[in-house]
Amino acid sequence: MTKEDLGEKLELWCSRINKASLKPRQKLVMLNQYAIGRLQFYLSQVETPQCKLLEMDLTVRRYAKQWLKLPECATDHILYAGTDKGGLSLPRLSLSVPCSRINVKRAVLNSSDESIRAFAVETGLPEEIDTDADHFRIKVPANPKRGAKWRQLEANRWRKLKVAGKGHRAFGHKCSNSWMRNENNYFNEGDFITGLKLRTDTYPTKVTLARAGNPGGDVACRRCKAAPETVGHISGQCPAVKGYRINRHNGICGILSDRLKDKGWTVALAPRIKTADGKTLIPDIIAVKDRQAVVIDPTIIYENSDHSLQSPNKAKILKYIPLTNEIKTLYGADKVEFHGLAIGTRGGWCSQNTKCLTSVGLHGTGFHAMLCRYALRGTINLLRTFTDLHGPR
Repeated sequence: MTKEDLGEKLELWCSRINKASLKPRQKLVMLNQYAIGRLQFYLSQVETPQCKLLEMDLTVRRYAKQWLKLPECATDHILYAGTDKGGLSLPRLSLSVPCSRINVKRAVLNSSDESIRAFAVETGLPEEIDTDADHFRIKVPANPKRGAKWRQLEANRWRKLKVAGKGHRAFGHKCSNSWMRNENNYFNEGDFITGLKLRTDTYPTKVTLARAGNPGGDVACRRCKAAPETVGHISGQCPAVKGYRINRHNGICGILSDRLKDKGWTVALAPRIKTADGKTLIPDIIAVKDRQAVVIDPTIIYENSDHSLQSPNKAKILKYIPLTNEIKTLYGADKVEFHGLAIGTRGGWCSQNTKCLTSVGLHGTGFHAMLCRYALRGTINLLRTFTDLHGPR
């Protein structure tokens, strides 16, 4: 295999994978582990022009988006960011290959053989490493035993995008991305693809379609006509799917209630409690154990900013604090804690949720991941119902 035919080889392999009777995710595995994997070692050992690497990246993106039914305008970062940051962990050859070369050079520079280290310094290897790292903006760790990495660049650039980057910080938790890992088949192919469209803000609502190619078109919600048709509106406000929205919320409460009971808590669901000034409040869950009461009020919020989940959590605490004395009296508690539990419409998470669940002994990341998947699957089903409802479209 020579430099000249690398691009042609990759195109041929992608074409063969494309013709295979495989599901989209299976095609991605074939592409990542076999086609690109076959190129990676060779490319890291020889100097390949950057323009060639960029051409191969274009080939990979073209086929990957075709298989995943993502529009061309979908951000490329979802393909390259690590799964722990909400991406699919494909290698961007124009960055991964230079990064591999840097690591090879660092291994030589930090050889246990003193003569090899001296030769590397004399031939200007440290300067080459610094030049490459600066050019490609790759962070080189001070510890010689740790390799240079490039994937964090993808997450950082994704977060800065005006549209596709909205709320991306909520996807920076491993529990919010468990459904994206190849070894986990939590979603079928259709739901997986819809999840990717939600993460890239390319789900075909009227606002999305207008942004893509019809700027002056009607963007009013096809069901209620009361607001622009966005995922946030459908998932959080549209009256046409209010019942499905309530079912999604109640499902989260039911799962949480069952787990709390398994941990020995006595659980009250949606109790109606009057404050000292006569106002009735209805917290979703009050869990009591050992004279301690914990109020948890889950909500599902669209991730439209970096703080879209933190703000509702704080609001929930302020809302129910006036019930402190009443809860102590009703449930015989000496101490009362208040927590919001805001989970993202698109499966986002925040550290405050982890603190909330840890306080009641539900600290396993597997349970947190299940809640994220439940919220995302509920949104996917809700959107499908919204589209399938009888009426004008």
